Amino acid sequence: MHRYAADALVVLMGLHALREWLHGRFAGHHGFSWLTGVPLVVFAFTCAIGGFWLNWDALGQYSALATAEWLDALPWLGAPLARNFLSADAVGDRLFSLFVFVHLGVALLMTFGLWFHIQRLPRARGAPAAHGGGPDRHVPGPGRPGAYHQRPGGRRGAGAGGAGAGLAAALSASLAGAVSNTGAWVLVVGALSVLLLLPAWPRATPGAPVAVVDPAHCSGCRRCVDDCPYAAITMVAHPHFALGKPGHALAQVDAERCASCGICAGACPSSTPFRSLAQLVTGIDLPQLPVHRLRQQLRTGLQASGATRPIVAFACGQAPRAPALQAHDVVRIELACAGQLPPAFIEYALRDGAAGVLIQGCTPGECAFRDGPQLLRERMHGQREPHLRPSVPRQRWAQVDGADLRDALDRLRGAATTHGAPFTLHPRGAVMNASAATATRRPVTVGAWLGQAVLYALFAVFIGVFSHWPVYHPLPPGDALIKISFTHTGKPVGDCRPLTEEEKAKLPPQMRPKQICPRERSPVSIEVDINGQRVLQRTAEPSGLKRDGSSAVYQRLQVPAGEQKIAVRMKDDVRAAGFTAQREATITLKPSQVLVIDYNAEKGGIVFQ
Repeated sequence: MHRYAADALVVLMGLHALREWLHGRFAGHHGFSWLTGVPLVVFAFTCAIGGFWLNWDALGQYSALATAEWLDALPWLGAPLARNFLSADAVGDRLFSLFVFVHLGVALLMTFGLWFHIQRLPRARGAPAAHGGGPDRHVPGPGRPGAYHQRPGGRRGAGAGGAGAGLAAALSASLAGAVSNTGAWVLVVGALSVLLLLPAWPRATPGAPVAVVDPAHCSGCRRCVDDCPYAAITMVAHPHFALGKPGHALAQVDAERCASCGICAGACPSSTPFRSLAQLVTGIDLPQLPVHRLRQQLRTGLQASGATRPIVAFACGQAPRAPALQAHDVVRIELACAGQLPPAFIEYALRDGAAGVLIQGCTPGECAFRDGPQLLRERMHGQREPHLRPSVPRQRWAQVDGADLRDALDRLRGAATTHGAPFTLHPRGAVMNASAATATRRPVTVGAWLGQAVLYALFAVFIGVFSHWPVYHPLPPGDALIKISFTHTGKPVGDCRPLTEEEKAKLPPQMRPKQICPRERSPVSIEVDINGQRVLQRTAEPSGLKRDGSSAVYQRLQVPAGEQKIAVRMKDDVRAAGFTAQREATITLKPSQVLVIDYNAEKGGIVFQ
């Protein structure tokens, strides 16, 4: 179950990132969530690698080796990390303690990252219980499958032939098999750089002006703070009441976080159109679509309508444009978001001659500003301030989420003479009694349950199949592996010499060494021939800023099983005319066998093991 949940997380994480990108939710007020979400992908894969290592089956062993080789491609590392996995004897219990720390520690770090990811999203919601629990947060690792040795006493898991790699490992294995380790670094770093730079990409259209606060009309009620879907509003000391009226506060808008949705204007108590001011000014408003203009559009539209009893339709500018709103008896007024509408506008429109009022919002779950339709629904039903007064006939207004408006318009057209239960409308056109205001969804039918079960079953089959297919093998049948791996310090590049008289004169007697020896070491060159053909020729430079460290070589060679004539030559002294160490041997390799070629001066130089 842990494995399948991890694979499901890979799929859902990818679909989530793709959906956000397609909707353009990576810039502006979405930039913070995007930038904090990209590192979570890295954490997920890092946690996954530790999980595969802990299993330590064929896939886990190969994953550890492939990851070590991938990290060895970095130029600033010293000894190759892959040397820790040359044989079963090189793997100890301490290494598995490190694996536990990586797997669990990074998972905890990812949990903190998720908390940080939703910090600018008030009222963040998880998956409803009816839809099943969230997937496990651990993801299959990107290591390539297949192993060449087994820990003593450990289990073989998928066996020596191969292992199902899982979704993440399958993608990573395909990448690792197609390009070199350096190429994989270029692709990974390049992809992450593109994702992180997306918020800074020039936008085709400039962003809308952010909400503006009018200190003279802001009462400090905090309703805009509570309703803002992106936590873009905070309260500060009110400048008009700084002297003599302590405790009064003023709303302040963070321009970087503001989405220009207008939900704050709909929450402001001073946004009521019944105020007698010729120029309606509210405590917080959108400069491009202020409440005063909405009231003016409402008045003008009703006066200019040729219908006897027109219907006013407040339509969200982000919702699909409904052809039904083009009818001759409909006065359409566009909002930045359905949540921008103050509930008092419903009563104001009815008193000004409208036969009914329709509010169109986005489809549930697709609101461009997260909570607009839901916040308006709560205000309309008295569950949130400012609320619609109970005296307003509820059969004279309807809130519809989506583009199916015909049923609602037909009911509103007869609302003047029809007396029935108040209602609100489901996105697909099903009318619900408003006495059940808290129930925003229509009853679930047996067909809906069956359809949901079928979709879940198909998703489970998809996860199950691709968690075990395709099967990766450590080596093709009939092949063996030769690993050339050693860390060796070359000889000094020059001979030691005594100090000259001038050098002695510059030093105190107690600091005069007998000889001066160069610190720089010779590079180590190696040549490997198999059956008379040159398969490796490399020179490893000494490590360290002074070039006085050891030289490291690590190379894997895949060869056919059977008898192989191997010749290895090494030179570790620039002063020597030829090679300083060499060895030839004829070795019979079995299928899937691993031969390690190392250098150990205590064992006579070049060793085969």
